[in-house]
Amino acid sequence: MTEADNCELYAIAGRDMKKAESFKDKFGFKVAYEGYDKLLADEAVQAVYIPLPNNLNQGIYSRWKNRLPDLWGRKN
Repeated sequence: MTEADNCELYAIAGRDMKKAESFKDKFGFKVAYEGYDKLLADEAVQAVYIPLPNNLNQGIYSRWKNRLPDLWGRKN
């Protein structure tokens, strides 16, 4: 993602805010959130990388999938 011309590391989320802030600072994200729902509520987020094993990511994947129509309907 960091090598793509049209990609920006904008937001990071985690269950622990201290860890999310640390990761944000280390890798250059602009915003950190405690909790994935807060990240998904940010209208500036256009894509999400979910680095969780398949058996753990179904909840966030479903919430992201439900938000896609909002993104498709928005004009950039």
